[in-house]
Amino acid sequence: MRYAAVIGYGKNGQGNVEALLYMGYQVMIYDDNDIQLADFCEDSSAVLWAGDEIPEGLDIAIKSPGIRMDHPLIQRLIQANIQVVTDVEFFQTQFDFPVVGITGTNGKTTTTTLVGEIFRQAGRETCVAGNIGVGILPCAVHAKKDTWFVLELSSFQLESCIRFQPKISTIINLRPDHLGWHGGYEAYKAAKKRIWINASVDDIIVVNQDDPELMAEGKQSKAKIIGFSIEKELEEGCFLLDNALVYRENGETIVIAKLDEVPLKGRHNYQNLAVAVALSVQAGIGIEAIRKAILSFQGISHRFEWLGKHGKRGFFNDSKGTNTEASVAAVQAVEGPKVLIGGGYDKGEAFGEFFEVCRRNQVHTVVLMGETAPKMKEAARLAGIPTILDASNLKEAVALSMESSQEDDWILLSPACASWDQYKSYEERGEIFRQVVMQIEETD
Repeated sequence: MRYAAVIGYGKNGQGNVEALLYMGYQVMIYDDNDIQLADFCEDSSAVLWAGDEIPEGLDIAIKSPGIRMDHPLIQRLIQANIQVVTDVEFFQTQFDFPVVGITGTNGKTTTTTLVGEIFRQAGRETCVAGNIGVGILPCAVHAKKDTWFVLELSSFQLESCIRFQPKISTIINLRPDHLGWHGGYEAYKAAKKRIWINASVDDIIVVNQDDPELMAEGKQSKAKIIGFSIEKELEEGCFLLDNALVYRENGETIVIAKLDEVPLKGRHNYQNLAVAVALSVQAGIGIEAIRKAILSFQGISHRFEWLGKHGKRGFFNDSKGTNTEASVAAVQAVEGPKVLIGGGYDKGEAFGEFFEVCRRNQVHTVVLMGETAPKMKEAARLAGIPTILDASNLKEAVALSMESSQEDDWILLSPACASWDQYKSYEERGEIFRQVVMQIEETD
């Protein structure tokens, strides 16, 4: 009998337990909070692990990504020579599916979702998983042999990876994020770069040609390099040319789609499109399947999501904007006078430059809430934002935004912060915002 511990019994942990039981493991579950095993049958072999003693015969521990490596239990396991991994690393050691790995500070959810849609359009068996959708392991234990895994990977997942080696991979971009969790920007970048650390001559890395640091990192790899860019023309790869998204290979330039044809708008989304095209071409997907998927892809919920006009104001739901770089992209994509709703959990970012961008892009009012509100308020004041308001929740924030705006103004939820101080996730925050907006009464 093989013994495995699952550390953390949230959504990811529950999926890991399900998969390990299916694989024949005896499973022990540890969580810092009081938990119930109500999701399992009475005859399930999963048991709760209580106390400080490490169970005898334990082979491996799979931790949820959000649990830090300096957690006391993790440290005791390491001292006892018990291997501690995330589901990403465990997946690498147990299965042999072709993998497209996608990470970066911004755009990875949109890109991962789009690549999954392209693969399905081409008739590929596909599992979109990782930091998005279903867990990796529950999908893996039930997948067909020819299934492609398209994985969104967070810095939390990659930090403890040793052997993980996707067939095709990309780091879309790197900007300061999760600084408190990682202990600084250099540690955060190092975690992200682990996606390329094992790339061999048989692998492919798709490199952002607009980022000198990522270009330099790519050149150190043994893998084949394919580029993408929204700033310049490339000899090979995907880029923008004459207001179109094109792919160039072996001297041939193929138009994928005109920019005015694609539903996704904004330069940040053009970057997502470019990297998705490059990844898909390298996976052997035909141009027509790529084109069809791109022309029909409407984006994802809570990421620059158009909610329509309510009370004669236009609303965008960008709850997925959990750092300043993501929110800058959203602010720049909305042309005209606007109100920004921001604030949330403090990940250690500074906001001065962010509010300078807001002021230059016609943000006349900011409504701030959550843990970062005082810090953001001072940065907004120094940047010269005309009106700065406080709100205790999203309902109040929307009401204040309505009062402080004119007809045909835009109201944009793009918090530039994580949600964890007031909400379980950015999805919950975005869904509450959507519900509040939909309740606005229309006026003549």
